Amino acid sequence: MIKLTESARLFFSLATIVLLVICMYFLRPILAPLSFSFIFAVILLPPTLFLERRGLSPTAAALITVSLTTLLAFGGVIRGTWQVSTMTDNSKNMMARLETCVQRAIVTIEKEYPQVKRQNLINYRQRTKDLFQKVGENISQSAKGLPGFVSNVLLMPLFIFFMLSYRQFFRRFLHQVTRSENKDVDDILVKIHNVTKNYLMGMVIVMGIVAVLNSIGLMLIGVPYAIFFALLASLLMVVPYFGVFIGSLLPTIMALITFNSPFPALAVAAWMWGVQIIEGNFITPKLVGSKVSINPFTAIISLILMGRIWGLAGLVLAIPYVAILKIILDAIPATQAYGMLLGEVDYENPDKKKSKNRKKASGEPPVELVGSNG
Repeated sequence: MIKLTESARLFFSLATIVLLVICMYFLRPILAPLSFSFIFAVILLPPTLFLERRGLSPTAAALITVSLTTLLAFGGVIRGTWQVSTMTDNSKNMMARLETCVQRAIVTIEKEYPQVKRQNLINYRQRTKDLFQKVGENISQSAKGLPGFVSNVLLMPLFIFFMLSYRQFFRRFLHQVTRSENKDVDDILVKIHNVTKNYLMGMVIVMGIVAVLNSIGLMLIGVPYAIFFALLASLLMVVPYFGVFIGSLLPTIMALITFNSPFPALAVAAWMWGVQIIEGNFITPKLVGSKVSINPFTAIISLILMGRIWGLAGLVLAIPYVAILKIILDAIPATQAYGMLLGEVDYENPDKKKSKNRKKASGEPPVELVGSNG
């Protein structure tokens, strides 16, 4: 066996990382849908196992689960498309009203602050008009491209079906590739399943609570399409850090367009940001907690890198991906230091922390990943 020096191992490790990033970039059209399919497969595993315990085969159970879920998702897409098309039809009127609000603000500035150069205001007015025209065109183009986006994800139910029905086959494949004890591979699979499931289910509950609170506030203020904006803001929470801003900005602009006074828009912004403060400080820590033990610095870096590689899909998948990567690194003795680098900063006694982790692990029931056929 050839023994490599530390420099050689470091070189091959960096080369592997660079090659992996290149593959992720060029294989984005297939890897992104597969990644989302894996996430949904984790969510749909419990109902699939439930049907298998009732005597159905893995193939039949997966087919029924994926079919019912696809029908529900298709209904939601139709509803959302209809809502977006309605807003698109009114987009020109909305942009015209928003432009009127801005022009009114410019006139007010001219009256209140005559020392401001009028030529600058005229140029700004023209640039603002051009900007609103381009924004309206972009909204219309984006709405027209929605059917194409839907067609690109039609293969995802098929991917999910195969992931659920062939999971035993994939498990045996990992056993042969790693050539390790079955228990080691199964432990890693259970940890990956648990961290993904806990993170996703916690996020779903949090998004539901936020959607209800935002719906109540927007309907009380009288914002049009209140439920749509509330659901959109809650869905955008899957994009950490950036989604909250976008989800709050859109209904604020809608309130600014709808009402003649700026106070409803300020009320919308205050309500939604208040909900986000409650969510970030109380709801999410309580329901999600530290299920994904990633430090904030690693989370920000992963968001930037995945955003560069996969765009919006990378922003959504960054945190679960890094959490799974940390589990794999922690399981390999040679890479445990890198797993520690990705994890949360711990100021407690390491020996005391290890004791806590052992107690916690011993108290968790095993997760059934292979179904009735084992």
